[in-house]
Amino acid sequence: MLVNLAVTWLPYGGPPTEEIWIRFGLNSDQYWSRLCHLLALGSWRRHLGRETGEQIRTLAVAHFHATSKTARPTSAK
Repeated sequence: MLVNLAVTWLPYGGPPTEEIWIRFGLNSDQYWSRLCHLLALGSWRRHLGRETGEQIRTLAVAHFHATSKTARPTSAK
């Protein structure tokens, strides 16, 4: 399950890209996007606790921030 993987790898800064691909067949952008969607659902907050949920959300934001820095803009012609 997406959330379980995030919790397991939380102390290490999140799951490696290879682990995400092996378990779910998703790239890291897809994984973090789906995970954020799940965390937005109220039921997960009760199961994870506020602190764990916020830590995972922080990792997701950091992932997307790092991805946007490496993305190259396309030139408009």
